Amino acid sequence: MTTKTIILSVGIALTAIACKKQPKACFTADKETATVNSVITFDASCSENVDKYGWLGNIEPDTCVSFMGDAASKTQKIKFLCPGTYKVELMVENGKKSDKTSKTITIN
Repeated sequence: MTTKTIILSVGIALTAIACKKQPKACFTADKETATVNSVITFDASCSENVDKYGWLGNIEPDTCVSFMGDAASKTQKIKFLCPGTYKVELMVENGKKSDKTSKTITIN
């Protein structure tokens, strides 16, 4: 009886590791259109099965933005200093699996 219990416990642990779900990237922006010098807050609380967050940006010139938070946190604030269209991207990971999503922000 004791042997069966140990084997069952090991089997459950291995199943839990092998069945780790695919992460799902999701985030909101408090504004998607704003004016120069606006600070926009991005929140990835709606993401699922995530161990690690990473905020990326196709933001050029990079002198036109100021990141105001930790790029590895669930939330990020960005101050936009120049007019233009910006792509803000979130990449999430859990182990070897990852997912990403993006939003376009317009600054007038």
